[in-house]
Amino acid sequence: MFDAEGIKTDPVFEANLFLAMQDCIIAAQNAVVAAQSLGIGSCYIGDILENYEANWELLHLPKYSVPCVMLVMGHLTEQQKARRKPARLSIGDIVSVDTYPKPDADSAGDGLRCLMEKEVEDAPEGRRILNRGTVEITDSAVDARILDTANRKFRSDFHREMQRSVKKILESWCE
Repeated sequence: MFDAEGIKTDPVFEANLFLAMQDCIIAAQNAVVAAQSLGIGSCYIGDILENYEANWELLHLPKYSVPCVMLVMGHLTEQQKARRKPARLSIGDIVSVDTYPKPDADSAGDGLRCLMEKEVEDAPEGRRILNRGTVEITDSAVDARILDTANRKFRSDFHREMQRSVKKILESWCE
């Protein structure tokens, strides 16, 4: 860009990639908030980083460009409005002040187990009704949910493809 104006600059550094991605994510979040204020729903498409080369070619991107954020926007259907929202970590598990404490394995495991218990609590297959009508959440259902989440998030083909694509993106910036 500056070269066109006759200004010599240093080669592109990888840090620019991360700064540019932050700018894109900030802009996307502002678009989401604006859309929501107009009654328009949105969904981030996280797998835009997958199949990097195909997306790069499809979008006719120049060198040092990365399709890092994709949003779908539209009006929600009644079914989408009514759907059960997934359980979330507690605010104490995601917000810290003045420091980012490193959780020990036990407390991190407790947070995950608590989150999965919330999910199981809302899923009929994870509950057992006792004689007096109280609901008990079974450990086996919570363990199954934890394993399912690990498999879906970190042991899947899409995750392996995401890892491969991110490596390719970084390689292209370092050429």
